[in-house]
Amino acid sequence: IVDSFNKITVENNEEAQKIWKEIANENDFKEVVRQAIVDVFVCGDGSYKISYDTELSKYPIVEFYAGSDVEYEQVRGRIKTVIFKNVYNKKEGIYVLKERYSNTGIKYELYKDGNLLDDYRAIEETKDLQEPNVKFMMAVPMKFNKSKKYKGRGQSIFDKKIDAFDSFDEV
Repeated sequence: IVDSFNKITVENNEEAQKIWKEIANENDFKEVVRQAIVDVFVCGDGSYKISYDTELSKYPIVEFYAGSDVEYEQVRGRIKTVIFKNVYNKKEGIYVLKERYSNTGIKYELYKDGNLLDDYRAIEETKDLQEPNVKFMMAVPMKFNKSKKYKGRGQSIFDKKIDAFDSFDEV
């Protein structure tokens, strides 16, 4: 699929097309898409995360999180918030940063050993995070098939195969 993926074009705007090409090159976008497809086939779904870190790049950073590292909040079957989970193992415990991306901005929650902390900046990795108020979703969910087991989630290609193996095992 990725090899036949030619390019993304911005019509009637050469400057925007040039900027997109630089963003795609810097993010190795084809490889991000290739890995995203593999992750979605295995996990059932996932989401692209668009973020900014001016210490790393002057362009947006595009990453993909597999379904095992993403949660969704939905209203009437529509995704309103994508939650990205990042785990940090420390001597004093396991920290999980939840990045809540919605169309009103990004909010952070930091958990230690499953308990919500008052300050999401409590560890070195999160101390410089800021909660921007953007008016559009900077996350793009991806799934190919709907799961019959988990409402609002995608279906792994292994789901049908596991059911077939279970049936074979019963015989």
